[in-house]
Amino acid sequence: MKTLKEKAKEIRGILKEKGIKASVRMSSGSAIQIYIQDLAADYEVVREIARSFENISRCEFSGEILSGGNDYVFVRYDYDTLKEASKNYMNLAEQYLAEIEEGNGRYFIPIAEFQGNEFLLAPDRGGPTLIMNTDERQRAWGYAAYNKQSLADGLAVIDARYELGLLEDVSVITAPDVLASLTNTEVTIQ
Repeated sequence: MKTLKEKAKEIRGILKEKGIKASVRMSSGSAIQIYIQDLAADYEVVREIARSFENISRCEFSGEILSGGNDYVFVRYDYDTLKEASKNYMNLAEQYLAEIEEGNGRYFIPIAEFQGNEFLLAPDRGGPTLIMNTDERQRAWGYAAYNKQSLADGLAVIDARYELGLLEDVSVITAPDVLASLTNTEVTIQ
């Protein structure tokens, strides 16, 4: 049986081999933390790698996790990487949250489409959720977007991962007067 240190080293090697930039750290006792530093990396691939190194003993009757001898591997985005990237999406997040406040009777607010998949913001009683529906109309995943920061984080991740070009709408990132001076035309932002 491999030690936690050996597992962490092996995980680093696999991630490097796959070209995924991440930090792998051992934390207190029985856990490995993987911090993804490239938002375009496929989170599910990293999660599958992590699962292959977990060793969790469970009660065969109740399914409860048994104490001792468990190796956990947690995956999350690197805090600094995510916060830096999400700064660019704060205005967009604010616009979507304002649209939720207005209501307009819509259950889903469309964000983008990519290869038959829809990215939607779903207003929910527990807080908005950023979701992706597959082309079969199945919910593929959800990302809690309970405030402007968490929505900006989610937008940064999906834009990097799927190259959606969410910030290419210049009305989101450029002041109307700057646009007008560049094009010599009147610009109206809705």
